[in-house]
Amino acid sequence: MDDYYKVTLSDGSACHGGTGKWRLPEGGRPGKWMPPVDVLPCQSGYHVCRADQIVQWLGGEPHIVWAVEVRGAVVDDGDKVVVSEARLIHPVLSGVGLLLLASDFAAHVAHLNTDPRVWAAIKATRDYAHGRIDAAARDAAWAAAWDAAMDAAWDAPWSAARAAAMDAAGAVAWAAAWDAAMDAAMDAAGDAEREWQTRHLHAVLTGARKPGTVRRRKATTKTTSQEVR
Repeated sequence: MDDYYKVTLSDGSACHGGTGKWRLPEGGRPGKWMPPVDVLPCQSGYHVCRADQIVQWLGGEPHIVWAVEVRGAVVDDGDKVVVSEARLIHPVLSGVGLLLLASDFAAHVAHLNTDPRVWAAIKATRDYAHGRIDAAARDAAWAAAWDAAMDAAWDAPWSAARAAAMDAAGAVAWAAAWDAAMDAAMDAAGDAEREWQTRHLHAVLTGARKPGTVRRRKATTKTTSQEVR
């Protein structure tokens, strides 16, 4: 049986083009079932996703990832699943957890840019998530990382993998430093990075791994999946 998830704003409002508002869990109990509706992708139905679809729906405004129960009609629409009935069960990732997840996405490609400012910004994100530094210190570190990224803007391998990380992590990881011009189409390297992000997110959602634990890999001229331990 598939596990399903939903990404909403903190109050349960839709954050990817919809206008609805989900009924939130209360007192340790699941939220109430949403009213039955017809299923027509992008037009009608409750849009949820599996673990292998969720990465692209992260980022932007502060949000929550919920475990979801579904019933009735279920239609797989490629990048999402549309159902006739659903309810939120409990939050599985939000706030600090999402911030640390975003730092993992950035950490996994940090070896492609050896400028120390890049890793300093990732460390600052984690320190901020754990309450060790304030927002001003975090923002200063990311401003420096932005300069480092600009210095490497035309480095194709770094740009492709970075684009994948940025697309997934959105404003949470990079403090809205990127504009549309830097969100280039991903090549094969970017696709491979998205696959890694999906596997890592699944491990986080299932409790197999804690977010904020991915270490910087060794800089190399060859692509490697080995992490520095």
